[in-house]
Amino acid sequence: MTIMTPAAKTVPVSTGASFEVEGLTVRFGGKTAVDNVSFRLAPGEALGIVGESGSGKSTTAMGAVGLLDPEVAEVETRHVRLDATDLSALNGARPGVLGRRIGVVFQNPMVALNPVLTIERQLTDHMRQHLRLDARTARARALRLLGEVGITDAERRLSFYPFQFSGGMLQRITIAMALACDPELLIADEPTTALDATVQAEVVDLILSIRRARGLSLIWITHDLALLNRIADRVAVMYAGRLVEIGPADALLDHPSHPYAAGLLASVQSLWTGEGTEFHTIEGSPPANGPDMPGCAFAPRCPHAFERCATRPPMASLPGASAHDVACWLFNSEVTA
Repeated sequence: MTIMTPAAKTVPVSTGASFEVEGLTVRFGGKTAVDNVSFRLAPGEALGIVGESGSGKSTTAMGAVGLLDPEVAEVETRHVRLDATDLSALNGARPGVLGRRIGVVFQNPMVALNPVLTIERQLTDHMRQHLRLDARTARARALRLLGEVGITDAERRLSFYPFQFSGGMLQRITIAMALACDPELLIADEPTTALDATVQAEVVDLILSIRRARGLSLIWITHDLALLNRIADRVAVMYAGRLVEIGPADALLDHPSHPYAAGLLASVQSLWTGEGTEFHTIEGSPPANGPDMPGCAFAPRCPHAFERCATRPPMASLPGASAHDVACWLFNSEVTA
């Protein structure tokens, strides 16, 4: 199964940071939303996190970097490391690392921007806080950033408020804010979902060109499988709050191993193969209590389920594969044919 994309990705010379998440669990009101997720990102690498709505993609990324409201979210980790810095041990100092070393582009730019402050104020306050710049230097840097993300007439538009921009222009501005302090890691949380198709393509091209130019490490959260082979070096597939497969993008997208990943890719592929092709679906629905299930959350829908699936499968390396892991008893060495 091959995912066709308009252009191949280009891996940059790295200046980005490594990022490692180990044992991330997130609960809301005692109910588990993300269950024991672990992954690693090499310096300059791009990881695409994919899954259907409600699978825990955004919660995983936001929980890892401390962007969930502690009043409603309970976050546990063994560690979260940005290079050698353990973010989980920083507590009150974490926002400084987030603003300076990690940039985030959110799905809805109107939520990310303050509607009562000018673009200049929002960009320059951010830089003055984290980079300790004077007002003149921060303003000059803001103008340069707006030019980098394709905002024309930047001198005049600095004084605009968010409501004076289109959705696509606002997303460019949030990208500028995410880049303002020269981060080493960029997290893009479904950054094109709220945009029309033409603007989506422009924003994708913009983020990828900036990643190449700056050598950023990148986490791209999406439900758009067609983008992944272009965006990502590696792909992580989530289902019901758990990571079920992670591996090199080319290998995983061409030959997914976990039954859910295979079904998800087949569903998308069947949309592209033309008239007369049988439409592939995954029977059933995700369980409401998936992360709290003792066994594999996909087992009730899986055509290959057997008795051992009532016990949760560990994440294990595929035989003969490099850095390609799958949480399925079908591929675990403890199960013999």
